Amino acid sequence: MDSMRKLLVEKLTQLLLVFMDAPGFLAEKVDQVFPPETRKETLHQWVDFGLRVVLLVMVVRLLLYCCGGGGGRGRKMKAPGRHGARMPRSEFEANPRGYFVNHRAKKGHAP
Repeated sequence: MDSMRKLLVEKLTQLLLVFMDAPGFLAEKVDQVFPPETRKETLHQWVDFGLRVVLLVMVVRLLLYCCGGGGGRGRKMKAPGRHGARMPRSEFEANPRGYFVNHRAKKGHAP
């Protein structure tokens, strides 16, 4: 049992040393990726690229929202009582009773 305790203490000590060395390790990696001589220019390029990507994603989402059925009438939902049909949620929420009355009336006249 004593050998198990010694092994555990040794491993915990090694783990503690790793955590204590982590800030120095991270600082070294940052210096490798962004050397101090070119850090300002490199960060500027990364920010410039990131902003372009974010703007592109925003434009694509806006186009999908406006032109892809997301705009105008709003979100869609499964139409109650109609297999596989979809309808605007706002239309149903505005008058759920009217929807079901109309649905039953149409169902009664079906061939």
